[in-house]
Amino acid sequence: MVGWTNETGINDFSGYEGFTYRINYTDGTVYFGKKNFIINRTLPPLKGKKRKRRVVKESNWRSYQGSSDWGTFKTVQKKSILRVYRSKGALTYGEVELLVQERVLFRADCLNNNISGKFYPKNVGTRPIKWRTKCV
Repeated sequence: MVGWTNETGINDFSGYEGFTYRINYTDGTVYFGKKNFIINRTLPPLKGKKRKRRVVKESNWRSYQGSSDWGTFKTVQKKSILRVYRSKGALTYGEVELLVQERVLFRADCLNNNISGKFYPKNVGTRPIKWRTKCV
């Protein structure tokens, strides 16, 4: 199993919510994404109690191999932590920013097939977008 290469220079991840990453595969393809360091789970209340239980535990980020369906059958060559974030909102924004900067929907070597479940290659064609200039 390939370990993570830290490109941030930060060694202590306490106080950080998660990170954006790049996974390189041996066939030359690449996958970008985000991963949380911790998981907050809400469990049902114990017998006789009314309040739900909250459990905080470390996620599986150390052994994580990517979330792409196509990448599950490939061999990982390198896993890189690109940036770390202190909040969930910043983490989500950082992932979208990374995917747009890397132009993942237009690259043939990239396994990402959507951005945030809203933007797909067929929807983000080369058609010009007509912007409205007047407020109605």
